[in-house]
Amino acid sequence: MSRRAFTALEPTGVRRRAFTLVELLAVLGIIAFLIALLLPALSAAREVAKRTSCGSNLRQLGIAIQLYANQSQGWIPRDCTLGRPDRQPWPLQLGRMLDGGSNLTIETLPQFRVLHCPSHPRAGTIPATYLVNAFAFETDPNWAPDGPVKWTSVARPSEIVWMAEAANDFFPEPEMIGQLRFYDVYDPMHLPRQDRQRLSDDRHRGATANVLHLDGHISVVRRGQFTLEMFDDGLRQHATEPPPTGP
Repeated sequence: MSRRAFTALEPTGVRRRAFTLVELLAVLGIIAFLIALLLPALSAAREVAKRTSCGSNLRQLGIAIQLYANQSQGWIPRDCTLGRPDRQPWPLQLGRMLDGGSNLTIETLPQFRVLHCPSHPRAGTIPATYLVNAFAFETDPNWAPDGPVKWTSVARPSEIVWMAEAANDFFPEPEMIGQLRFYDVYDPMHLPRQDRQRLSDDRHRGATANVLHLDGHISVVRRGQFTLEMFDDGLRQHATEPPPTGP
């Protein structure tokens, strides 16, 4: 066997064959095509995970509402009014139910993950990305928010939306971000695509959003499905007795 023939053979006697440039380009093209097919699926899977996490957060807030009611003679928080001890910010009141009563403050709220939808672009930088239903329908047409109510007095607890996801920008002014009295909805203009929108109905993949009902279950609303009736607690005389200050 010649030296040339010897070097062209593997130890087993099989001749080596290198990839040609055309074959290499073809393989790379196939890999790129498969990646292009997989990326949307991976992105969709990540968003589904975020939507599920968001729903889990709202479910925990539902548990916090129950705990708060058990410790407050049935009262649950709604609108925050400065200077009124019975209308403290709900993120602090409910957050402390889930945080073991620790030193939860306005400054630490952005890091409290239960108060944030992971799909919200400002999660982790503002106190919360959820809003509480503070509608008082008897104030129509001027629309003023309502304070604490008795849990058992609310009509249709399995149907009423009690907490929902916030729109990307729902503050009147940027400097008001830390003022927790704005973390509620009480006016038809707060619904999606209205002049003073606060609610989001398309947080997840531009089509859906999670909502918490007062009985504790979570449902999904689709873009355009929010109606005023979904926020009507059935009461027409709110705060008819002085509620406690809460835990």
